[in-house]
Amino acid sequence: MIDLRADLLAADRAARRAAQTRFDVPLVLEAGAGTGKTTTLIGRLLAWSLGEGWERSVQRLAARSSLGKPREEGPDRVAAEVLGRVVAITFTEAAAAEMASRAARELASLASGGPAPDWMEASVLPPEPERARRARALLGTLDHLAVRTIHAFCRGLLADYPLEARVH
Repeated sequence: MIDLRADLLAADRAARRAAQTRFDVPLVLEAGAGTGKTTTLIGRLLAWSLGEGWERSVQRLAARSSLGKPREEGPDRVAAEVLGRVVAITFTEAAAAEMASRAARELASLASGGPAPDWMEASVLPPEPERARRARALLGTLDHLAVRTIHAFCRGLLADYPLEARVH
């Protein structure tokens, strides 16, 4: 007999893990209320910002440095670069506020040297004390993170690019 429940739980765990480990393809989360979408998205945000996104930002900043000479960027500059390239989009203002609040709370915990939450894929995070150093820098530049509703995000695009969107 096939255990459908066990198969569904395994698929759910695999999807949540992919959200924190796969950054080479876009991912879509589709789930009902109270199933952990915000937790999964915060896990993806933290995994990206503390891990692969941080490393990519260090490389981007080094490539942009004057005269092509690599220079060491400070953690605050790297953190601003990381968060400036992230957009967290949701449907309601309440969900956006919750997402921003949770991101700040989890970063504060990691910045103080706390362990990764049990729902985090810890293998993608840097080891301590580098994790806490990065988390502190990200927390200090959290104003660069765009957490918006879909409507606010689209309105911002139209406001920033009216000619390209052919609106006056």
